[in-house]
Amino acid sequence: MAVKPEGRVYVWGRFFILYVHSSFQEDFDSFTDIILQVLKRNTRLLYTGSEYFIALLWSDGDVKNCVDLFHISGLEGWGSNPEYHANVFKNGVPEGCICGEGMSVVGREEEYRRIQCGSLEEYLDRSKGRGPELPEYLLTK
Repeated sequence: MAVKPEGRVYVWGRFFILYVHSSFQEDFDSFTDIILQVLKRNTRLLYTGSEYFIALLWSDGDVKNCVDLFHISGLEGWGSNPEYHANVFKNGVPEGCICGEGMSVVGREEEYRRIQCGSLEEYLDRSKGRGPELPEYLLTK
């Protein structure tokens, strides 16, 4: 069995967060399957040295299975300034750009990671319902 990457997934429209090792495991698996299908078709475009990922899944009219994928690497210490490698895929094809709302989510994630969490394990473990506080305009989609 292949090891799935660790990360955070946001799903637009039903704005909620799914985590590895959580009670949402089945949902997480179905969403990571979409992400993994995109990765398999586009391996030459992706950064392979990531320590974790943040993925934003969304659809827009006829465009289904859209993924904004951020690979995070370069953590020299947990409070360090990591590198974000970004790709946008629409129906599995690399195209488009990241929207402002997506950047807002990623910015809140980075702020939360630095200020509230002491390790990658703590950042990924949301069993107590912790996570970044998101502005109302993102929660009412």
